[in-house]
Amino acid sequence: MWRSYAAANTNTFTPKRKNISAHSLSTTPTDCRRKSFNNKYINKLNRRSSSFTSSFEEYNISSDQKEEENSVLNLNKEEIKEEENCLNNLPSNSASAKTFRPRKSSNSNSCSSSFKNQTTTDISSNLNEDNNLLEMPPVKDINGINDGKPTANMFEKDSRSDAPIPEMPTTEGIEYPRAASWSSSTVAEIMRDQIGRQVFRCFLHESLAEENLLFVEEVEKMKREKQPEKIRQGIKMLLDKYGQYINLSSVAMSKLREATKSEVPDPKALECAHKEIYKLLENDQFPRFRRSKLYLEFLEQLLPRSYAERWMTSFDALLGNQVGRHHFRQFLFNVHAEENLRFWESVIEFRQLKNKSIAMLNMSRTIQQQFLREGAHNEVFLPFGLRQRVEKKIREKNVDDTVFDEAVKHVEQILKNDPYVRFINSKEYNDLLAKLH
Repeated sequence: MWRSYAAANTNTFTPKRKNISAHSLSTTPTDCRRKSFNNKYINKLNRRSSSFTSSFEEYNISSDQKEEENSVLNLNKEEIKEEENCLNNLPSNSASAKTFRPRKSSNSNSCSSSFKNQTTTDISSNLNEDNNLLEMPPVKDINGINDGKPTANMFEKDSRSDAPIPEMPTTEGIEYPRAASWSSSTVAEIMRDQIGRQVFRCFLHESLAEENLLFVEEVEKMKREKQPEKIRQGIKMLLDKYGQYINLSSVAMSKLREATKSEVPDPKALECAHKEIYKLLENDQFPRFRRSKLYLEFLEQLLPRSYAERWMTSFDALLGNQVGRHHFRQFLFNVHAEENLRFWESVIEFRQLKNKSIAMLNMSRTIQQQFLREGAHNEVFLPFGLRQRVEKKIREKNVDDTVFDEAVKHVEQILKNDPYVRFINSKEYNDLLAKLH
């Protein structure tokens, strides 16, 4: 303790020296070693002393800085209190009560120069004679198209467009075979059917995608227009009305914007946008429409009782009818056996693709991963040899519309043996028969 205290208070440390006598003048090797040890020890203490002194000085400096910062903070707090008192004492009808003075913060140097340059012009234009800020500068939209209107929420039905809510058509004037044919048709075919088009529009409205169909209809009308000025105004109207709702690529959107600035708009701009939205309807939204609850309920209203009675004696008639397959699927879901029917439906959809195409290969891989992979959530249990043959064809990319034929036959036999018989005798089937005419 005494040595450290001495090292902290002196720059050098020298131990007490003894009285020199004649006897001490005679040095021995042991004395030399002791002397060198003492010198090393003294140097070591000197180094510790210098480092402790420097750290003590740094501590004093940092403490001084901290005291200075605390004083600045206290001063800022006092200024804020004074300003609040001044604002509270202003009369309510005073014009200056609606203004406020921007404070100069002591930490203003930390702001970036880019932010200062961006906000200086907006603030300076709103200052009065007393350098008071009359109102907050307007918020600029990142796209530069903010006109002061509130931004519409694309996920709210009421704010998506000005088009009226479509009404579901009645079942008058239409028979079941006509409505059932929509499930195997294309977008072009259902658009030519007036009732089918309206049912499809109602589904898109519920799915918050009605603007896609409206956009396609508007573009088809504009294609018949010949005057360049009307075409340009029509494209501008499309962007204002549907631009924030439809899912167009950056290339198609840029072509439409360039067409609004050109005196003679390029017709290819409309064709590119029309092609993208039409493909979205055909590949994504129309397949979901064919499986939707809205379409199945519309079909059920048209289904004759004689169709449902045929299911008692024909398993193929049950699987070939969309309404019957829908109720059969619900029954299988309740008994935890719906994966077999879902596999069957996926294969039927797979066979409708172009034979030996890339889309067919990709869908075969999806079916294999979803239903045939060992341990899958919806695994369909097939004989080991059959599973290996199917997986080998998919692995070797030897895929055509017959790759799942053996597996489908095996699944149909499983469904026909037990679940089909139980469904025909179930309460669900009898309740359906009671509703039909």
